[in-house]
Amino acid sequence: MIVDAFGTRHSMVAAAFINHLLDVCSHTYDDESQRWIPEEEQVVMLLHIVNAHKPRNEAEAALAAQMAVTHMLLMKVGKRVADYTYDTKMIGAFANLAKTSAFQHEVMAGVKGKRRSTSQKITVRQEKHVHQHVHINHINGGKDFNDRQAQASMAGRFEKNADGSPALPGPEETGRVVPFDGGKGKAGVPDSWRVKG
Repeated sequence: MIVDAFGTRHSMVAAAFINHLLDVCSHTYDDESQRWIPEEEQVVMLLHIVNAHKPRNEAEAALAAQMAVTHMLLMKVGKRVADYTYDTKMIGAFANLAKTSAFQHEVMAGVKGKRRSTSQKITVRQEKHVHQHVHINHINGGKDFNDRQAQASMAGRFEKNADGSPALPGPEETGRVVPFDGGKGKAGVPDSWRVKG
């Protein structure tokens, strides 16, 4: 069972993991055996945390063991902070351990393919609006004609002069032509300006 908890088939690898976890546990001196013995409850907790992550190989088992140790240290430092609220160094250590624990959980989720995706897909669509405005302020009392019907109704009110040039619109609805005298007021070109061939 212990071998499976570390995602390995090698007993020596599992034994190395266990020894590392035992080293970080608190120890009490046993008078009978005359040696320091790790606290059993801490050892059991660490093993259960590693097993809860169900590591599939030794690499995942190493990360799970780090997470278990980080949790235990976080609780120990948290007790110190609760007893000595003025100890700023321990407060900083507690904050760093909390960040480390959160980062380790994120990494484990990524390794197992369970990380939440935070990417967003934004689709931009371009719409083209064409506005046609025709303003005719000279006719109909200064009113604007901005629709096709108004343009069509005004088309017949523009007439032409006798020579075929467009005439200015008149104020009457009939669109009477305002005549232009093409020759009146024009002076001849002086001979000195003429180009001699």
